[in-house]
Amino acid sequence: MASGDTAFDIDILKVFMNKVSPFPKGIEVLLSNGERGLVIDNTKDLSLRPTLKIFMAKDEAVDPTVVDLATSPNYRNVTITEVLHSIVHL
Repeated sequence: MASGDTAFDIDILKVFMNKVSPFPKGIEVLLSNGERGLVIDNTKDLSLRPTLKIFMAKDEAVDPTVVDLATSPNYRNVTITEVLHSIVHL
């Protein structure tokens, strides 16, 4: 996306990002705070901020918690750093 303003038409890129999620449901992701979660839903117009079910923190299992990266104030500065693998199709 770094070339989004020069290599691609910005309007087409925005439509593409809203229609094709980089983090589809069922993908396991690693967060910048060390937590791991499963993508359970996507946020319209904020494709990089899905809703996750967090199940690990710092390599330790935790009670599953649903977190919406788009709206949760505790996760405002947390980003997805890595896609680990696909687990299930939801």
